[in-house]
Amino acid sequence: MITVREDRIGRFRERLDKYLDLGINLLSLAIGCSVKVDLYDTLYPALSLISNEMSKLNLEIQHREDVAVLRSDGNYSLNRRIYGVDGSGVSRDELERINPSVALLLLQVHQSRAASPREFANSIISLYRRLGSSSVRVRIGKGHSIVSTREKAEFALVDFISTKVGNEYLLANNDTIQIIDPTEDPGSYRQVATAVSNALNDLFIKGVYKDVTIYPVYDAPIDGLRRNC
Repeated sequence: MITVREDRIGRFRERLDKYLDLGINLLSLAIGCSVKVDLYDTLYPALSLISNEMSKLNLEIQHREDVAVLRSDGNYSLNRRIYGVDGSGVSRDELERINPSVALLLLQVHQSRAASPREFANSIISLYRRLGSSSVRVRIGKGHSIVSTREKAEFALVDFISTKVGNEYLLANNDTIQIIDPTEDPGSYRQVATAVSNALNDLFIKGVYKDVTIYPVYDAPIDGLRRNC
């Protein structure tokens, strides 16, 4: 005879194993927004360490805002690219062809790279060098840096947005969240909806109320999750 308590423990262990198959240890990895690289202890000090070199690049990190705000004629194009953390895959010719008005950056690094400002600075400077090496000025209007327990899961995702200056406004945002409820499957509606809401809330606060378009990012390392997407 299996008691209710034993059944619950069994289901929870199955859930732990499922997440371990994804490379996620629910007993050690930070969840929610705490998966992000710490702004004040790591990210801002890291940017200060490389600020001198950054000033020599054709690259600009805009003042910290919850969203990127652009003057627009109402039309835009979005080019999404996935690069290596070291900037491998960045093409100078492609940057000049896209000629972005702004770029949104999502950087996922192994947790060891976020251990100190120096380590993190050494991890991101190559990417910034490549992004700032073309004749067009790349403006990073919003960025997120998050940690992973898997070294092979590192990547840099950049959304290049191009638009012409007009009498309207275009606002853009990106956000991410790591497993909000380990008692549910990683692709469950509740978890996906929470991640989407995280990104939308910043837009709503800035006054966005219509013409919202979502370009989701799926981290789906196993076939089951990819099929659900």
